[in-house]
Amino acid sequence: MALSDEDRMMAEAAARIAEDHLAPNADALDRQAPGSRETLLANLKRLADNGFMALNVPAEYGGTEAGTTAFSLVIDQLARRCASTAVTVSVTNMVGEVIASVGTEEQKQTHLPRLADGTYPAGAFCLTESGAGSDPAGMKTRARMDGNEWVISGSKIYITSGEYAGLFVVWAVTNPDAPKGKGISCFLVEAGTPGMTQWMVADTETELEAARLLIAHAAELKDAGAPFARAASMAKLYASEAANRACYTALQLHGGAGYTKDYPVERYARDARITTIYEGTSEVQRMIIARVVLAA
Repeated sequence: MALSDEDRMMAEAAARIAEDHLAPNADALDRQAPGSRETLLANLKRLADNGFMALNVPAEYGGTEAGTTAFSLVIDQLARRCASTAVTVSVTNMVGEVIASVGTEEQKQTHLPRLADGTYPAGAFCLTESGAGSDPAGMKTRARMDGNEWVISGSKIYITSGEYAGLFVVWAVTNPDAPKGKGISCFLVEAGTPGMTQWMVADTETELEAARLLIAHAAELKDAGAPFARAASMAKLYASEAANRACYTALQLHGGAGYTKDYPVERYARDARITTIYEGTSEVQRMIIARVVLAA
């Protein structure tokens, strides 16, 4: 296969960055070691500065216009040293190509340069849902007009680079009466847009923190020699029930994969279930709490 000089230059540049910057940090990134986030962001900016984040985007929007062959060579070189970074680069390029292909002129001028120069650390696709993976036509996310604005309601999972992305391509049903697979539109949503938040995760973390505080309070009362039955029962009740809610939320977020042994979530759910039963069931804890409150 004959490669152009530009193709070779792009591949060689990608290989140098992969060897010098991706390879030394790939293991730390995989383990989410301290400082790995900052290193990743620095590497993504370095890749953008070398033209790798908008390889098939027209030059007038800040793209490289290097072509698909160069794109395949770049991804090959990056993936040799850090597959996860290569996927981030690939998806970011995919987001850029979608905008370049079907975006409005305003969207192209606004977002493509930001993908190309690293203002957006990465781009992300929001397509998969817990009940719509290989069959995206079954998605439940909806978008409707509210005055002059679109309002998107739903949840997505498996969002590549979701933690780092500055721009999301979100797919949603805009015409639920259309035949299955039709009536679906895509929207550009910038990170930080009001209402865009993994809210189930936020609620779960809030509940778990509240459980920790209840436990700490009960322990403090016992250490102080103060009456602690009510506080202990509240801590046992709330913590065990919160643990179960957290696990079942995780199962929902993982979709069908959450029930397989490929992920530890199904084990967590089984482990959490017994906490509402042993050392006093949730029903017994409620009885104790009620008795103390009513006797006060």
